[in-house]
Amino acid sequence: MRLTEQGDADMDEQATGGHGVLICEDILKTQFEYSPDIIIIVDRDLRIVRINRPPHPGLSSETLVGTDAVLQLPGECREEGQRLLRACFEAGLAGSIEHAVPDDGWRHSRIVPLKHGDVTSHAMIICSDVTERKKAEDALRESEKKLRDITSHMGEALYVLDAEGHISFMNPVAEKLLGWSMQEMAGKNAHDLFHNCNPDGSRLPFEDCPIRKVLDNGRQFVSSDEVFVRKDGTVFPVSVIASPITEDGKIAATVTAFRDITDMKRLEQELSKVQKLESVGVLAGGIAHDFNNLLQAILGHISMASMSISSNNQAYGQLRKAEEAIEMARDLSFRLLTFSKGGEPLKQVTSIAEMIRQTVTLSLSGANVAAEFSLPDDLHLVEVDEGQIRQVLSNLTLNAKEAMPDGGTLTIEAENVQLHGREGLPVREGAYLHIVLRDSGRGIEPETLQRIFDPYFSTKKMGAEKGMGLGLSICHSIMKKHGGVITAESVYGRGSAFHLYLPAAFEAEGSRPGPKRTAARKKILFMDDDPRVRYIVIEIIKHFGYDVEIAEKGEEAVELYRKALTADSAFDAVILDLTVPGGMGGDVTMNKLREIDPGARGIISSGYADSPVMKDFMAYGFSGAIAKPYKIDELREALHKLLYD
Repeated sequence: MRLTEQGDADMDEQATGGHGVLICEDILKTQFEYSPDIIIIVDRDLRIVRINRPPHPGLSSETLVGTDAVLQLPGECREEGQRLLRACFEAGLAGSIEHAVPDDGWRHSRIVPLKHGDVTSHAMIICSDVTERKKAEDALRESEKKLRDITSHMGEALYVLDAEGHISFMNPVAEKLLGWSMQEMAGKNAHDLFHNCNPDGSRLPFEDCPIRKVLDNGRQFVSSDEVFVRKDGTVFPVSVIASPITEDGKIAATVTAFRDITDMKRLEQELSKVQKLESVGVLAGGIAHDFNNLLQAILGHISMASMSISSNNQAYGQLRKAEEAIEMARDLSFRLLTFSKGGEPLKQVTSIAEMIRQTVTLSLSGANVAAEFSLPDDLHLVEVDEGQIRQVLSNLTLNAKEAMPDGGTLTIEAENVQLHGREGLPVREGAYLHIVLRDSGRGIEPETLQRIFDPYFSTKKMGAEKGMGLGLSICHSIMKKHGGVITAESVYGRGSAFHLYLPAAFEAEGSRPGPKRTAARKKILFMDDDPRVRYIVIEIIKHFGYDVEIAEKGEEAVELYRKALTADSAFDAVILDLTVPGGMGGDVTMNKLREIDPGARGIISSGYADSPVMKDFMAYGFSGAIAKPYKIDELREALHKLLYD
C-alpha cells in the first residue's frame, strides 16, 4: 500500500500488476477502515494524510485531513507527541504515549514508521482505547494500597512471590526490615537479594532455597532458623511461614510472613548463660559446706601447729605458706558460692554514685589508666548488696586495666533510663539505673565476646594468680540476683564497653536492729556436725582459755543449753553451724535457745558465706557471724567482741 498526500486516490491505485496484489490491497484497506483502533497516517510535515475515523465526537475524517496531527493530542502531551514523531521520521524509531481523552477515557497511541525504501515517508499512529485496562490498573493499585494499609499495621512482615519467584508485593514492615522499597524490589528475585545465605554464613544455593521450593511442592514451610540479608549487607535471624496460593488448582504464588527474631535469639543466649550459671550454682552449693569444713580442719591444725613453734623455725615459714594457700582456696570457695542459691544479696536502698567513684578509683590505684566519671546528681536510688555491687565494679575495672597495658582511659557513665521491653534485655519493664564502663583498650574478638559470661571461660592463663574464668560469670550472676543484667559490646582493636542495668528503688527500707549486750562469761557451747571441725575448734577455744562443750546437732545443743540453764551454769555464748544435714540447723536452733533464754547470744558459722543468715545475722537473733574456714585470730576476735564489748 502506497501512501501519498492524495489520500484515497493512492489507496486505490494499483502499484504493480497482478490480481494477488489487488486482493492484498483490498484486505489492507478493509482492515484500515474497520479496525477498532483509530489509525492516522502522517506525512513528514506532521500533517494528517489519512484517518479511518475521527478521534473526537463532532469531527469528521474529511475535515481532519491536512491538519496538524499533534493537535489531536491533549495539551500536556503535545510536546512529547511531537518529539516521538520527529524521532520516527529522523531515526526510524517507534514509540508510544498514553493520554487521557474526554469522558474519563484513556488511549494508548503507538507511532511506527512507514518506509519507502530506506526512507521513512510516513508515520502511522495507532490509537487504542485502553480505558478498561486503566480502570483495572487503578482498581488493582487501590486494592494494593488497601492491602498495604492493612498489612502495615500488622506486626509481621509480608512479601508475595509470583509463579516465577519474583516479588509482586511487599508490605511496609518488610520494607523497613529489609531496607528495600517495593519499587526497588518489584519483579526481582527474592533469593538473589535477601535470602541467599544459611545461618552459619555459608551460601544458600538457589535450588536449595526452602521458600522457593513452596512454589514447586505446594507445601507450607515454617522455620525459626533462617536468616535474611538487608540492603546494607547486614544479616539478621528470622522466623518465616511461607504458604502457597492456588488458582484453579495450580500454584500461582506464595505469601511469606517473617519476623525479625534478633531479640528472641539474644534472650535465648541469655537463658543459656543463666542455665550454665545455675548448673555451676548447684555444684557450688552442693560442695561448699563439705569443702569449707575440710578447709576449716586443715587451717585450724596448721594455725595450732604454727603457734606451738618458734617463728625462727623453718617449719614456721612453711606453715604460714600453707595458711596463705588455704586463704586462696577460701576466696575461690566464696566466689563459687556467688552462683549458689545461698548467695542471695542482702539489699539496702542506697545512692550508688559515690560507691562507683570509690570502687573504680581504688581498683585503678597505681595503674597508668585514667578514670573519667560522668555521674549526674539525680541518679536513681537502687536496692543493692553493696559488697556484691562493689565486686562487680571492681572486676570490670580490673579487666579494663588489663585491657590497657600501655595505659588509656576508662570512662564511667551513669544515667536514668526507662526500659519498655523492646530493648531485647531479659529484665522487666520499668525505671533503671544504667551504668557504662567503657575502656580504650584492645577490644574483644567476636568469638570471645559470645562466651565471656560463661563459667570457667577465660583468655588468661589458669591458676590461683591468673584467671579462673569466674570474674565475669560472677558479675552476671550478681546482676541477675539483683533483678538487673550485664551486657557487653566491643569492636576488636577499638575498646570495649560493659553495660549494667539495676532496677530503680524509690523507698528505702529501715535498718533492722539487733541485740547488743555486754558480759564477761567464758563458757562456750559449740555445735557442728563435722567431727574434724569439732575436734580442732574445741582445741582452739580451750587455747583461748574458755570452757567448751560440744554438740553435733541442733537438738542436742538445745538440750545441753537447757540443762546448763537449769543447773545455774548457763553458757555465755554459743557458736552454731548453719547447715546440719539431717538435723536442726543453726538458725532454727538459735530460735529455740532464745525461747528458753531471751538473753542467749550466739555466733552463726557456715561455709555459705553469702547466706542471708550470715549477711543479716542480727535479724536471725545472732550477735555475730564467722565464715568458714576462719583463722584462729578471726575466731578469737569474734568471741572477744561478743563476750567483752
